[in-house]
Amino acid sequence: MSLGKISGIYRPIIKLVISLIVLGIINAIAVRLPGMEVPIPGIPFGIPDIVTAIIAVMMITIVLRFGYEISSSIKSTFPTFPEVAVIASNLAYLGAIWIAYASFKGMCYPFLIGATWVYSLIFLAVAILPAIRIASTLLGSIEKWTTLLHKGISEISGEFDTCPNCGKKVPNGSLFCPYCGSKIAEAKSPEER
Repeated sequence: MSLGKISGIYRPIIKLVISLIVLGIINAIAVRLPGMEVPIPGIPFGIPDIVTAIIAVMMITIVLRFGYEISSSIKSTFPTFPEVAVIASNLAYLGAIWIAYASFKGMCYPFLIGATWVYSLIFLAVAILPAIRIASTLLGSIEKWTTLLHKGISEISGEFDTCPNCGKKVPNGSLFCPYCGSKIAEAKSPEER
């Protein structure tokens, strides 16, 4: 895998982080502006709650768009592992749900007097679907991940040789390359055996 291909994943991540930091800073400043603490007659929440909710909608939009972008990037970068795209996009959905949960509390709690547990229950119900998708994707591809990790550990620990003809990894002790058919044992020097 080339570094250029993987760098396609970095751009959406960097864009997401910068966007969320900037919006977080804007929110922190905006809710502390003079006059923000003045109550609105007849409304049980304040102007800072409204500002936070508006900025949260922007953040949620950015996170959901990120989920779509990162999913596309991952699919093209790791075509043999489409599971990674499913996991990444559903993690983005969970992130958007968390932002909504944390940001809309100030506006919703006053209406749920004596039943604030309903707020958490609603968000839990919404978060179940992406959580189930992540769990089922991980469990459904456990054999694939196990094989990948085993292969990586085997390569690091030296359980593989390299075919002198085609350059592919072959299990230690192989007499022939399973890819090109050339003899492995003949190509080794006496010190390597």
